[in-house]
Amino acid sequence: GEKSKSPEIKPRRTDIVVSGKLFCGVERKVTMPFDGIVTSLSVQPGQAVKKGQVLVRFRLKPEAALALHRRVSSFRIRDLEMRLAELKKKLLELEDQEKETKELMRHNMAPAKSLEQIQREMELLSKERDDVRERLPLERALAEEDRAVVGKLLGYPVRHGQVPSKGVLMAPIKGHVIWVNPALRDGAEFKAHASLMRIGVMDPILIRARVHEIEAVQLKVGDEAEFTTEAIPGKRYKATVTRISWASLTPQLERPSYYMVELSISNPDFVLREGLRGMVTFRKKNQ
Repeated sequence: GEKSKSPEIKPRRTDIVVSGKLFCGVERKVTMPFDGIVTSLSVQPGQAVKKGQVLVRFRLKPEAALALHRRVSSFRIRDLEMRLAELKKKLLELEDQEKETKELMRHNMAPAKSLEQIQREMELLSKERDDVRERLPLERALAEEDRAVVGKLLGYPVRHGQVPSKGVLMAPIKGHVIWVNPALRDGAEFKAHASLMRIGVMDPILIRARVHEIEAVQLKVGDEAEFTTEAIPGKRYKATVTRISWASLTPQLERPSYYMVELSISNPDFVLREGLRGMVTFRKKNQ
């Protein structure tokens, strides 16, 4: 008789459920550029800001203001300019000496060595003059660039030898204030490079989840998922896979591999916040 065929068993693909955490897609730190004292704080956590909006005003501490004044005063350029003037004057004097020595030599009143010594000195000074001439434009350009950098950090224009005693910190991007240094308030002192706040883009907001290797290979960019969080009960958010890492988060041989999967969620009402934890569910249909 005919052999009975075994029914084909189709693999059942069940839902993939993993825990995830919300992060801002783009985030920028706002730091104190120099040692300073806060004079006013214009924003609070959660506030929406536009790029270039003033966040903090501060005044420089006296020692920081003095250091900046020295930095932008271009003492080096003045030294080079003075040295160039000295070299030009000295070369003119040597040119006169050269003419006189040549005239004396014609009457056998000066040895040839005298002329050779003058010409060697002229050659050395000419090389130094040419070197200073080449360095001056570069030093001027660097000084101008440095003043522009200091001016950008302070939020006020900086001219030669003139440094504002105050500064402003502005929002580097459009977004929301997601974190403010707890010590940030009027009158607070901060060292240079201290973090004062973070500005983040909240819409769309990202989820990052660790996914086991067996499940990670089933996912692809563009797959849809749902995100739920106990912080907002009863609400389901549609998420889309935007990135799947190809490098394992657990490279040790004896441990299973997990991969970072990133998803994007539309957040127009800004209810979702950075740091919220929840569950990500990838719906898989039976094949």
